[in-house]
Amino acid sequence: MDNPFEEIKRGVDALVQMVPILPMETEDGGKEWRFAPGEGELREMARILALFDGWEEGQRETLLGGLPERRQEITEILRIVRAKITLNRTNRHFMGYLREGSPPSAGRDFYLTTFMRTVDHLQGIWQDVLRQGAPAAAPSLLPEGQ
Repeated sequence: MDNPFEEIKRGVDALVQMVPILPMETEDGGKEWRFAPGEGELREMARILALFDGWEEGQRETLLGGLPERRQEITEILRIVRAKITLNRTNRHFMGYLREGSPPSAGRDFYLTTFMRTVDHLQGIWQDVLRQGAPAAAPSLLPEGQ
């Protein structure tokens, strides 16, 4: 797949909207939200992650080599995208903190906003690499006609 990002975005959007979330008390008396994925959601996470992994495996060196001065930033963005796809599995599915009286939809919306912004940032970096003359065999993430 040349451009998995639109499918990844749609998949994560659907996933975040359907995964149950649980409010949890923090040590200081506040609340935080955690995703509580079931078997079906875990399978969908794995499918979406496989799309991202496939793209990253094929493009990582071109991406990192195209902008060596941004290597650390790119590595961190790749890590963040992966963590967000897996609904922060490595951080016990932490979703975010609750403001008093906030509905679950507010946390879901914020999670998705930050995910989409990060993926868009990654795509922008990829576009920069392509503009600098990445190998012609590399698939384009530029919108059609650009």
